[in-house]
Amino acid sequence: MSTVAIIEFDLNVREVFEVYLQDEGFTVFSFDCFSILPQLLKLKPDIIILDHFLHFNEANDFCSQLKKGKLLKSIPIILSSVDPKIEEAGRKLYVNAYLSKPIDLDSLKMEIEKLLN
Repeated sequence: MSTVAIIEFDLNVREVFEVYLQDEGFTVFSFDCFSILPQLLKLKPDIIILDHFLHFNEANDFCSQLKKGKLLKSIPIILSSVDPKIEEAGRKLYVNAYLSKPIDLDSLKMEIEKLLN
């Protein structure tokens, strides 16, 4: 099955995503910070779920670093946020999809499957 990396500041949200996706058959690794780029290079996840508001502007920096790296630039990113302007943020960061919080778990799964197929 596919590997999902979750980068989410909120522990409760991170755990809900993790348990749900594991129950759906995904291999899941979760993190609470963006300083995990070296770990992602080792894991090479199939998809990343990224919290937009982890720490100020770090989502922008993270996406930029990811898209520049040869090994990880093809990994789809789903941006999650409570920001009402998530669509605009998603376009600026060149993410593949964006979901507004609170996120319906079935919608999350469908988006993951769509991006992986």
